[in-house]
Amino acid sequence: MAWIDRYNLMEYYHMHMRPFRALLANLERRGILVATNYLADVEVQARKDRVEHVATFKRWAAGEIGPDGLAMNLASLVQLSTFLFGGGANAKTQECMEAVRVFKTPRADVPDEAMEAYRERDAALKEQKEADAALLDNGEGGESSSEENVPEEDEFDQMKAAELKLLCKEYNLKVSGKKAASTITSP
Repeated sequence: MAWIDRYNLMEYYHMHMRPFRALLANLERRGILVATNYLADVEVQARKDRVEHVATFKRWAAGEIGPDGLAMNLASLVQLSTFLFGGGANAKTQECMEAVRVFKTPRADVPDEAMEAYRERDAALKEQKEADAALLDNGEGGESSSEENVPEEDEFDQMKAAELKLLCKEYNLKVSGKKAASTITSP
């Protein structure tokens, strides 16, 4: 594996890393000690601070975009850049970023705090919908609205059959329409 023209990594090690190791050993021998206890304490504090700052950022993001902010993966540059710069233009290419993107996240990766926020949001939306329906029913003299029988639309309604099949395959679901055989044993 060449790193510069005719040299390989072993030559790089002998040229740079071994002398650097010797330099560090000389520094320590001559009195420039590395305070490992102090560094360990600083590391523990840094980890605590990171947890606190991540929670603060997610709470702020949830205030901006709702429960999705609590479920955001802060290690994903794509999610962060969409959240922070979505809809903006790249300064160099003048290409606009997508304002909204949908990220597929396995349920196991969504924090419990985010799931609870989703449940609360859904319950509030359901209550609002029921209140609106009651107002419509009262305003129309008790007649039922024709929208009650219409199912809610979701992102799957907009997908083509090929996209749905691909999504099923991605989650290892059967796409043939045949039911899986199951065996039931009685005691």
